[in-house]
Amino acid sequence: LRMCINCSNPNIESFSPRQGGMLCINCNSTDSIKLDRGTVALACRLVEAPLQQVEMIRPTELQKKELNQFISAFYEYHIDLGSLKSRRLLKN
Repeated sequence: LRMCINCSNPNIESFSPRQGGMLCINCNSTDSIKLDRGTVALACRLVEAPLQQVEMIRPTELQKKELNQFISAFYEYHIDLGSLKSRRLLKN
């Protein structure tokens, strides 16, 4: 989540479900999902924070929307089942 998976550039701007990681502007691909820097920082925080602290994190509406896109695209690409009914759980 902290650097481009292709060139290790720390200035990332999008996520590629196909490649399974973050991309910089130079390595951006057609399948990538552009993410706000705040959303990327939040994703890093969610991964690194103890569970007790995760409960206290209050994402913005934009961050919720982008994280949902990010997670859904990753699942749909790698599980290859199309749209998942259980995605409703991710929205809550």
